[in-house]
Amino acid sequence: MANEKEEKTLESKFENFFTKSKYIWISLLCIVVVALAIIVTVLSVSSSQKNKAANFLEDEIFAYEKAVSSMDQDTAAKAESDFIANLESYVASKGKNNKTIRVYMTLASKYMEKEDWQKSVDNWQAAASCDKKSYLAGIAEFNSGVCYEQLGDLEKALASYEKAAGNKNFHLIPHALFSQARVLEALSDSEKAVEVYTKIIDTYADDEWANLAKSRIIYLTSEK
Repeated sequence: MANEKEEKTLESKFENFFTKSKYIWISLLCIVVVALAIIVTVLSVSSSQKNKAANFLEDEIFAYEKAVSSMDQDTAAKAESDFIANLESYVASKGKNNKTIRVYMTLASKYMEKEDWQKSVDNWQAAASCDKKSYLAGIAEFNSGVCYEQLGDLEKALASYEKAAGNKNFHLIPHALFSQARVLEALSDSEKAVEVYTKIIDTYADDEWANLAKSRIIYLTSEK
């Protein structure tokens, strides 16, 4: 019973943190997904891991939220800087593994919120490398694609979306495929884009992204 209460409390803190710090744009969905991923991971790791890694992150988020809610703008900015520095120090000392993946994801989300796309993608990529077969890697690769697009590196964005779509445990494969096709359009590879759009329609016919894919095929084929 005590463990259940602790898990619910921790889940609530992560949920509140990401709700307050979410970035309003296309990455909104990404951050919501990240929040859910972090919550699920917290509840699934072993007790010993949770005591060392999850409790660290919980304490840092609690201290940060408390600080920024009661300070002026300048002091709050320093609190945020300290929060990020503490997380970076932690992952630097612990390395890339299933105990630090949530910390990397938190850092990536904070940098995405600040529109520091390079630092954000660096942390998404670090998170993805912690467990490449996990659905969390799919989330990290998808968000990496978003960051690479913002950085203007469409080739890397394409590669990240392909990795996300190829992760069988990722829950938003149709979305990743659509993003992959969209970037192919931007790279002037309409033929390949149509192939990917067709794959969405054939494989995920009942998904909303299939309807959007049909619209893109009509548009691209009408241009010929």
